[in-house]
Amino acid sequence: MKKSAKIVPLLLAMVFLLTGCVKMNMDFVVNADDTADLSMIMAVEKETLDGQSFDDFLNQYAGGSDPFEGLPENATKEAYSDDKFEGYRVRLEDQPLADVLNESTTSTSGKIEHRDGKFFVETSPMDLGENSSQARLVFTEATMSFTFPGKIVSATDGGTIEGNKVTYNIFDLQDGAVLSIEAEDSSGPNLTWLWWVLGGVVLLALAALVWVLTRRKAKNDAAATVAEGATVPAVPTNAPATVVPPVPDHAPTVKPRDTDTDAHDAK
Repeated sequence: MKKSAKIVPLLLAMVFLLTGCVKMNMDFVVNADDTADLSMIMAVEKETLDGQSFDDFLNQYAGGSDPFEGLPENATKEAYSDDKFEGYRVRLEDQPLADVLNESTTSTSGKIEHRDGKFFVETSPMDLGENSSQARLVFTEATMSFTFPGKIVSATDGGTIEGNKVTYNIFDLQDGAVLSIEAEDSSGPNLTWLWWVLGGVVLLALAALVWVLTRRKAKNDAAATVAEGATVPAVPTNAPATVVPPVPDHAPTVKPRDTDTDAHDAK
């Protein structure tokens, strides 16, 4: 087997030398590209440190040996501190799914698989063996969480689901529970087909627009050609001029007839 990150076995060996309350959180983030990131916090209550640094505390109770010496080259270690605890956070990124859950890495046997558009986690509880009772006394907090790219479909009872993340108490798992999780491998349906359809609609719309503009331009060009080719008939130079009769200055006076004279003549 490769030089694996025996993070939990090394730290557990150190933990049982401690006399204080310990916090251990293991967080697995499953990626869509079939890799996973592991982040593990191992810390001791500040009251137990009693003013010492975490490194000094380790040197005192680990006999001068470095419990992190066996970490692989791609693992990173950084100081961790919150209101109550102080210690270290160890990170491993882009690990193949097959290497994530095995006893040499996390003291937890199991597997993470990606098939049929879903991720499946199957694992047994951490095996602390004869140290189980002592571990319950030593640990103040011990959790294991899994975060997925998509929605969690189902998970073993006892976990707390928040969005795409489910968190378990490690000691609850020890009490005979078997961890089983099923989650989608993406945050939503595959909409690739929709983008193809939208792209086709856009292309059709552009083609229709070009066709309309081309026809409109052709009509405008044809109208302009007709206007340029039309001519006004010329007036013949030898055509007689049109004579307009003069308007008299005074209209002729019409004398009214004498009705009495007409009546006398009739007699």
